Amino acid sequence: MIAADIISAARGAGVVGAGGGGFPLHAKLAGRQGAPPVDTVIANGAECEPLLHKDAELMAGHAAQIVAGLQLAMTAVGAERGIIGLKSKHADAIAAFRPLLGETGIELFELGDFYPTGDEYILVYETTGRLIPSAGLPLDVGCVVSNVESLHNLAAAAKGEAVTRKMVTVAGAVARPFTGWVPVGVDLDWLIEQAGGPLQTDVAYYVGGVMMGKLQRDSGLPVTKTTAGVIVLPGDHQLVRRAETPEPVK
Repeated sequence: MIAADIISAARGAGVVGAGGGGFPLHAKLAGRQGAPPVDTVIANGAECEPLLHKDAELMAGHAAQIVAGLQLAMTAVGAERGIIGLKSKHADAIAAFRPLLGETGIELFELGDFYPTGDEYILVYETTGRLIPSAGLPLDVGCVVSNVESLHNLAAAAKGEAVTRKMVTVAGAVARPFTGWVPVGVDLDWLIEQAGGPLQTDVAYYVGGVMMGKLQRDSGLPVTKTTAGVIVLPGDHQLVRRAETPEPVK
């Protein structure tokens, strides 16, 4: 496929930042007027949220499609170099990627297990040594960064498949924590039911994780293209109490 067709496919399939950002991938691949040429595309598999491991599972089980999506992204922006950034502890994912890289121009970069490794500023610096300027973007230093699931979806988009499902982790106070594909649009009630139900009646939900996610009480909220996972917590958990306690007026 040529660059224009790849960008068009990403737009038509509705591929967005699946790590939580939600930025349309077609716009990212199209670049920005006045920005330097892009020479590097970075697949973000760092995944920093505690208890969430949907990217780790995706990389271990679908490495070939992620590599295919990364190659398409490289073609779209004219980059000769691709980097897959993931933590050293994800041995299964590393083992899945290594035999696929060959002469692709793609390399693995093993990251430390620290938060927030997946932040674009940190990921670009760790993998390339380039510093994104304050309030800048990876494009300002010749890079494009995309979550590994977004690249997986780009490979599907090139085959005419729209984004209709989401890889999520459901963890915490549920009977059977799991990571897997679920339809976009199902509500949290349905999601928790697939995990065997909550362990108690009074629960709260950290959608997107406890570090960067949002605490919710509404179990009717839908799974979207950016839902990385849900942490179910007892309603009286310390994190819930702290999030629901108003800040004192000074």
